[in-house]
Amino acid sequence: MSRRALSYLAGLLLPALTATLLAAPAAASDACSVHTRPVAVPVDGEMATGLVYEPQGCAVGNALVVAAHGHKGSAAQYSEYLTSIAARTATPILSMDLRGSPQWPTGDWNLWAGWHDLVAATQWYKWMNPRVARTVLWGWSQGAMTSGLAAAYGPAGLFDYWVDTFGPSDLFTHFHGPAADYPALQAQIQRDAGGCAPTLCPLAYAERSPALQAGRMSIRHAFLVHGTADEVVPYAASMQMRAALMLAGKPSTMYSIVSGRTLDGVVEPGRHNVGPALFEAGCVVERLIQGTEPLDGNRDFLVDVAGGVVAAPPAPPNAKCAA
Repeated sequence: MSRRALSYLAGLLLPALTATLLAAPAAASDACSVHTRPVAVPVDGEMATGLVYEPQGCAVGNALVVAAHGHKGSAAQYSEYLTSIAARTATPILSMDLRGSPQWPTGDWNLWAGWHDLVAATQWYKWMNPRVARTVLWGWSQGAMTSGLAAAYGPAGLFDYWVDTFGPSDLFTHFHGPAADYPALQAQIQRDAGGCAPTLCPLAYAERSPALQAGRMSIRHAFLVHGTADEVVPYAASMQMRAALMLAGKPSTMYSIVSGRTLDGVVEPGRHNVGPALFEAGCVVERLIQGTEPLDGNRDFLVDVAGGVVAAPPAPPNAKCAA
C-alpha cells in the first residue's frame, strides 16, 4: 500500500479513535447542558437523518452552527467536540448524516445529496427557531466540499459564514489525486457524479467543485483552515479555493497551520487529523459566534508554534486552538 493510501486510511481511523478526547469544560455558559436528539427531514423523496446538539438550562444565543462530516463519518463524528462547543457558546449545532438512506448510505461520497440535506435541514431548523439570525456553515475534509456546495447552491442569505477545514476544492484534482489509490472511493465519486469519470462528464465534476462555483456563494465571509503538512488533501487545495474566492470578489480569510499543539500539548505539524488544523477551525467557529473573529477584508493568519509564530486571533475562553 502506498504512503498516500496509508495516510488516507489514518485520516479516516484517527477521528474515530480520538473523538472521545475532544470534550472541553464549559466556561461562560457553565449552566448549559447539551441535549442531543435525532432529526429527520424529507429531502428529494427520502428522509435525511442527523443530530441536533442543543444547549439547555441557559440563555441560548441567536446563532446556529451547521456541521458537515468527513468521508466515512456521520452526524455523530466528533460528537464530544461539538457538544463542548455547543455548551461553551450556548449555540445549537445541527449535524446531518449526509444522507443516511438505503440509496445513499451514511459515510459514502455523496456531495450532491449531501448539500441538499444541509440546505433543507437548515431551512427546517430556522423555520422552527425564528430566533436564529446568524448561521455558520462548518465542514471538514469531504464535509468542507459538501458544505461549500451548500453555500453555492443554497438560497441567498441562508448561510452567513463558511468554515472550510482541510477540504478539497475541485473534484477533478481530488479524483486523480487523493482518491487515486482507492478504487472504491473513485467508484463512489463516479456514482455521485452520475455514473461516469471526469473525462466523460466534466460538467458534473465542475458542478461539484466549490472552487469552480465560488461566484455563486452568497456568504458574507469564507474561512479556510488547512495544515501545510496535510498528507491527505494537499494544502494547495485551500490555496486554490482562496484564489477562486478572491477572483469572485468574495471576502475570505486563510489560516495556514504549519505546526500547533495536540490535546496533550505536543507540538506537531498541521496535518489531516484530530489536531491543530481542526482545533483552529473550531476556534474560528467559536469566534464567529462570539463576534470576535475579524471580518474586515481578506486576511491571512499563520500559526507555527514550533517556529514561534502565532498570528491567529486570541482563543475563546477555554477553547482548544492550534496554539
